[in-house]
Amino acid sequence: MVNDFKVAPTFGLYSRAGKLTSFTLSEVEELFEEIEGKVADQVRLLDRLGFLERVLEQEGTHTRSSFRIPRLYTRCWDYA
Repeated sequence: MVNDFKVAPTFGLYSRAGKLTSFTLSEVEELFEEIEGKVADQVRLLDRLGFLERVLEQEGTHTRSSFRIPRLYTRCWDYA
């Protein structure tokens, strides 16, 4: 899907190769290729396409924001 829409294809390839499913943006920023646009723009588009889901975790007064790639897209990664 990421390649079909030409949105962050490098991130898609790296996340599949590393079998990444859940992460914070700071953990994966280096997996985005700047030539494909600003990281924030790429993340926003991936979120709008449904390739990323934003996850908010509350720990006391601290809120942590992370992302998850839905199982719909990662289920075949187990066999790659």
